[in-house]
Amino acid sequence: MRDPKRITMIIAKLAHLWYMFPDMRFWQLIQMLDIPKEKEGTDPFYWEDDVWDSIFQKTIDKYEKK
Repeated sequence: MRDPKRITMIIAKLAHLWYMFPDMRFWQLIQMLDIPKEKEGTDPFYWEDDVWDSIFQKTIDKYEKK
């Protein structure tokens, strides 16, 4: 069974990122995520939660540095 605690951690990162860009609509936010090269062209439906967690964190880190 997958760890239910992952849900809160991932949602918190998504919320943090969205609060950084509150004027963006949801899909605009998703479109600006820092997707790894190896995932480009693949179906996000099959990405594991740790991939999303990493994507959200990398994007947060990228924009917090600016």
